[in-house]
Amino acid sequence: MEQLFQQWAGEPCLTKNQISANGSNRTYFRLEGETKCCVGAYNEDVSENEAFFYFATEMRKRGINVPEVYAVSDDHKTYLQQDLGNVTIFTYLTSRKTNGVDVTDAQMSLYRQAIEQLVKIQLVCSDVDFSHSYPAPAFDEQAILWDLNYFKYYFLKLFHIPFDERLLEKDFRTLTEYLLDGNVGEFMYRDFQSRNIMIVDDELFFIDFQGARRGAPQYDMASLLYSSKSDLTESQRAELLEYYVAQREAYTGAAINRHVFVPRFYAYVLTRMMQAMGSYGYRGMIEKK
Repeated sequence: MEQLFQQWAGEPCLTKNQISANGSNRTYFRLEGETKCCVGAYNEDVSENEAFFYFATEMRKRGINVPEVYAVSDDHKTYLQQDLGNVTIFTYLTSRKTNGVDVTDAQMSLYRQAIEQLVKIQLVCSDVDFSHSYPAPAFDEQAILWDLNYFKYYFLKLFHIPFDERLLEKDFRTLTEYLLDGNVGEFMYRDFQSRNIMIVDDELFFIDFQGARRGAPQYDMASLLYSSKSDLTESQRAELLEYYVAQREAYTGAAINRHVFVPRFYAYVLTRMMQAMGSYGYRGMIEKK
């Protein structure tokens, strides 16, 4: 990694400090030379890395604030990217709450900004080549069932929670059919939540989009509003969901049928929450992270 830094920066790396990866299998370091700095990443999964490189390039072309990729090693396992600092929406709000500051207005303002950018991301990136997606090009039947079974095996079974497996599988199929009976042809960020949205000079930047694929627009809003780190009330979530719908209507000039859109949104909330519970079971109980 230090050699790649020298090739890119034209100067030696003077400091290398590991930074948090939030449970990811990737390893991140902040690298600094005399005049330049960046974030270095190492990941054995080359396919995942190549998805990140592709989407970073395509999103930047479309005016989305994502980190620039500076350099990539020959084996595509190590890469250098723009250093966006340490402040995410989550860390910003948490630090202010810890200091006794009422963050209600700031929180809603930041979430509205994120929603405005999400609408743009979903619509202007819908024409990317999803064959570059990892591990699947679409959030289709197979991908949805992967997530639901993740919940079954790494939450229900791991914690020995009794359930009727036959009925659960039937419900999984019913839910999957319902989710796919709608608009599933847009850019789905996959992990659009407050820990993946950086604040840089009062602008929002977006990271951790290597799981992007074709899918439903409701999924990313479910990720944002119902992340375990969101700390939103139900009334705030309802207000922000309405703000999202209004922003989409303003951006596209077309009305959205709320009677169809909103119930399917809550179905994606359920799906996203089950995926998250499976993920916490796997990361916490199996990987001990």
